[in-house]
Amino acid sequence: MAAGGGIKRLLVWGMNPAVSSNNLKQTYAAMDKLEWLVTFELFESDTAAFWKRPGANPKDIKTEVFLFPSAHALEKEGSTSNSGRWVQWAYQAVKPRGDAKSILWYVNRLTLELKKLYQQDPKAVFPDPIVKLNWEYGDDPDVHLVAKEINGYTVADKKQVANFLALKDDGSTASGNWIYSGCYPGPDRKDNQMARRDKKDPSGLGLYPGWTWSWPVNRRIIYNRCSADGGGQPWGKDKNLVKWDAAAQKWLRNDVPDFKWIDPATKVEVPPEESAKAPYIMLPEGKARLFVPKGFLKEGPFPEHYEALEAAFANPVSKQQCNPVIRIWKSALDPVAELKDPRFPIIATTFRVTEHWDSGSMTRNLTWQAEMFPEMFVEISPTLARAKGIRAGEWVKVKSIRGEVMARANVTSRGRPLQLRGQGC
Repeated sequence: MAAGGGIKRLLVWGMNPAVSSNNLKQTYAAMDKLEWLVTFELFESDTAAFWKRPGANPKDIKTEVFLFPSAHALEKEGSTSNSGRWVQWAYQAVKPRGDAKSILWYVNRLTLELKKLYQQDPKAVFPDPIVKLNWEYGDDPDVHLVAKEINGYTVADKKQVANFLALKDDGSTASGNWIYSGCYPGPDRKDNQMARRDKKDPSGLGLYPGWTWSWPVNRRIIYNRCSADGGGQPWGKDKNLVKWDAAAQKWLRNDVPDFKWIDPATKVEVPPEESAKAPYIMLPEGKARLFVPKGFLKEGPFPEHYEALEAAFANPVSKQQCNPVIRIWKSALDPVAELKDPRFPIIATTFRVTEHWDSGSMTRNLTWQAEMFPEMFVEISPTLARAKGIRAGEWVKVKSIRGEVMARANVTSRGRPLQLRGQGC
């Protein structure tokens, strides 16, 4: 869009597209055509400095670049999440230096200014979504107000809801995201469930239910009905997430049940036979899926296997090589290698290193970390190194149909030589 002139202005935060794209020629061409580019960073990033990259002539690039100083994570308060669905509250350790502000502060100022401009412009087109936007966080935005709004509240009296079960689709409630509903169920900061730090683990299963908060409704293990058999008895006797007590006619719970365990009308606990019929409550049929439901995929009942667009070998399980509906852009900036292109016989993948974070725009500016891994490297097996006559530490050129880059050779046995369809790589 930007390369074709469709996008004229770009704000970049939390990203560094000048090093994170797999087609940098296209990325640079797009940024070259922008009217202006705004970046928010701790340091000058590759994106902020794209106009002075090697081989570029700054005089030919008309893009106006703005670099705003952004606060580090340790310099601001708010929540962080992880792949385990835990949402943990982080406190501000130190004040930001100089004029640095949090991303929330910048978003808040931008939104308030947009609201004002729309209100003042009698010719504004469809102003209601901006003018009537509920945005009441103050000039210096309060992150707790944002968190409370994400949790959800009743519109009439602005009271926090307990969890997503209280949310309605009739406009009487509002929530930023239903899966986080319950993380801040009360008006006071003591109600912030994400800030909890209880180290007790009564189940002994590593659940730690009082440490921070897990979406949804602080459930630590999703689909936990599957941990027990049809009669509600745990498959593993030492892994008791939920268990049916037949004598007491109730569920013994070490985790929040992820199934219909209580009748909302009668408040009577539901026996295991009913929940055993539908242990996967997030699926409409309530069952695990061996087949794709009709209408989801055209190649069912099982998903088809496709190889990558630029695979170095033919698809071994299907006559259809790659996804038939993939969109291939026809432009000089989007070249694609042919199947089994002899110029590119080696398959590469990417990974992260402990010493650098994401694109490295923060860590590459820290001397100790830059000293440990100062340069880009490519990790290759001793077999490949011998075949190419490459010695450890030498500079090598990594080339694809879209470009090339120089990297240090890191020869290690971690990368095993593979034979794919009789072809070594």
